[in-house]
Amino acid sequence: MKPARLGVPLLVVAARHAHVTLSPELLQPLVARWSEKFAAEEWLIDAQAGIALFRPNLRCGGDDGPGGMVLRGNLRSTDANGFGTIEQLEMRLSADPVAALREIRGDFALAHWDAAHRRLIVARDQLGRRTIFQRVQDDIILFCSEPSPLWTLPGEDDVVVDRRSLFWFLAFGGPLPGASMVDGVTQLRAGHFLRWSPSLPVEETRYWTPLGHERIDPRDSAFDTAVTERLGAALVGENDGERGFAIALSGGTDSSLLLALAVALGHRPRFAANVRFETGVDANEDAYAAYVARAFGVPLKCVTLDARAGLTLFEQVIGNLPEPCAAWAAMSHAALMQGMREECCDHLCSGYGADEMFGGYDQYRIAAGTAVRAAARRGSTPGRALHDAVALDPSALAGKTFFTGIARFFNDAALARYLHPPYDRWRQSLWQRAFYEECYRLDPGAEPVQTMVAHECQHRIPDIVLKSFEPIAERYGVATGYPFLDPDLCRTAAALTLTDRYRTPGGEFTLDRRRLLPDYKWALGQVARTRLPPAIVARSRKSYTAPFALWMREPYFARRVLEMIADSRLWDLGMLRRTALDETIAHLEAGPGRHAHQLWCLLVLARWCDLYRAR
Repeated sequence: MKPARLGVPLLVVAARHAHVTLSPELLQPLVARWSEKFAAEEWLIDAQAGIALFRPNLRCGGDDGPGGMVLRGNLRSTDANGFGTIEQLEMRLSADPVAALREIRGDFALAHWDAAHRRLIVARDQLGRRTIFQRVQDDIILFCSEPSPLWTLPGEDDVVVDRRSLFWFLAFGGPLPGASMVDGVTQLRAGHFLRWSPSLPVEETRYWTPLGHERIDPRDSAFDTAVTERLGAALVGENDGERGFAIALSGGTDSSLLLALAVALGHRPRFAANVRFETGVDANEDAYAAYVARAFGVPLKCVTLDARAGLTLFEQVIGNLPEPCAAWAAMSHAALMQGMREECCDHLCSGYGADEMFGGYDQYRIAAGTAVRAAARRGSTPGRALHDAVALDPSALAGKTFFTGIARFFNDAALARYLHPPYDRWRQSLWQRAFYEECYRLDPGAEPVQTMVAHECQHRIPDIVLKSFEPIAERYGVATGYPFLDPDLCRTAAALTLTDRYRTPGGEFTLDRRRLLPDYKWALGQVARTRLPPAIVARSRKSYTAPFALWMREPYFARRVLEMIADSRLWDLGMLRRTALDETIAHLEAGPGRHAHQLWCLLVLARWCDLYRAR
């Protein structure tokens, strides 16, 4: 089966040198998957500048030569921002690319060739739902919204793995920031754009950050208004399919709040959808989902996902993604997509992003406690202590104060034990330092918890989770909206301070986990409790992911998983010792613990290496 995303991607070809001619003989092999023979009408070519856009959405010419745009994805709310058509957007990009990109909302990858200014702009949306990859090959530069067309070019059979990204994937579940899993292929970071002009190098520039927004006190009615207005606008704007839409409902506060807002806005979904695992699995939330659906008068569709169906989904869908999928929540997501197709519904609204924005993970709380203790040792505020550690202390000790993200697979000790030399001596703190140095340049007054949210926006959300979710959704033809990832809402949430986030149900600040339960997202709870039944607001926290570790107790499931890992080309790369698999299996927990995550990491890496003949 082909990799999940099957549509024609954005593709731009630029000549590195003036003597290069972008001929049919050069261009046709690059698009052989989508076009049997070269057709001039499929290309916008500026021969003088050495630039070619494949299947442009817009062509505009003039005395200075051809110009135009390639757009993949969807834009919304453009009327309110002053450009309601793609032609008007093109004019704004020509006048001021940064201002135009800051105003666009939606999921998009775009390339704009401005012939008058001899300038190419290639951009990725704020949260990175769409991707942009770049590869330099001989005398040309290739930009593509899909990775697999750049993994191998005409005349190549295997992909060469980027060793740094393999190390980073083992540690954090994604490639090295700005790189990809393949040597020589780079990746545009979310919220950034590339600028290129003939005979000049490609420059990468940030146009969006969640940092630097004015704080709104969660106890103030203005906070409730800001959150509900932004959630409502994103909910309606991204779920306007002709066949209606569904809400992925776990029964928790996040998705339940979306359902309550949708009903209040008169934008009622056709149904709510929930994934149900085997009987007795603790992750099951169909009872909660049924209660919420009844409360708001919406039908509920439960999609069953057991071990056999999960194995099929992995082998046919998740294991065939263009990049290895670190998020095993993709199993549940793929099952939801199947259920959507059964109901002929092509729009899904997801509550994903609420935990990342509003602090619903233990890792945030633990890292915040580390920052507070570091401040006490230095005799300064928590923000100042981390700022000083980043700016002044180059030691490994300073690296321990960095928040490295929600996702963590093999820790430093495990990597030192399982990697062959010299990779066993590699460390990640210098890369993390560069990120936090940028954070404090963008917002010198940021608290550590605010930079943690910025880290998730820059890394895990776009390059681990959405990079898995979005290709799956496209495979099934289902557009997925994430209202909690609306860029304006993200900025509101990122401005929340530590004391805004961690309060007891009675409103007292604390980092004590026991006193914070049942929910860590206190600020969001202030919005939810006036709109949801008390039983939902006060519900116990659960992990809504497929029971992968429990499935490993089924002999047929475990046998096939171990076959895919043990016989993989992964071990031939010369980086990873087989003891990583042996010890992971020996210590595998029944629930979603550290070794279960490590096993999943090995599985998806092994599958990807075999799919693309990695070496």
